[in-house]
Amino acid sequence: MPEKTVHVFNFDVTVAAEGEWEWTFEPGVTKSFDTPGSSYTDSNPQVSYTYDTAGPRSVELNTSWHGRFRVGSFGPYDIAQPAVQGPGQIDLEVVESGPVLGR
Repeated sequence: MPEKTVHVFNFDVTVAAEGEWEWTFEPGVTKSFDTPGSSYTDSNPQVSYTYDTAGPRSVELNTSWHGRFRVGSFGPYDIAQPAVQGPGQIDLEVVESGPVLGR
C-alpha cells in the first residue's frame, strides 16, 4: 500500500502500511503471503494450494495490517498493534484437474 499523507491541524501526517494475508486451506495447513491473491484465471498465481481430493471446502482468510506514521518531520513511529480483519470464510468446490491438449 503506498504512503498516504493528509493535512491535520497544520501538520502533514504520513501513514505507511503493509498487509499480510494468512490463508487456512484446510485444518493444519496455513500459509502467509504478502499479496492478497488474484483471480483463478491468473496464469502465474502467487497464492495457491493444491488439494489431494475433490469436494467442497471452506477456506479461511485473516489479514493483518502493520504500519508506521510520521507527523511533520517527526518519526517514523511504529504502530504498536496491527489492524486485523477476519476471519473471513470462502466456500468453494475443489474439482479434479484433467489433462489439456494443445498445439
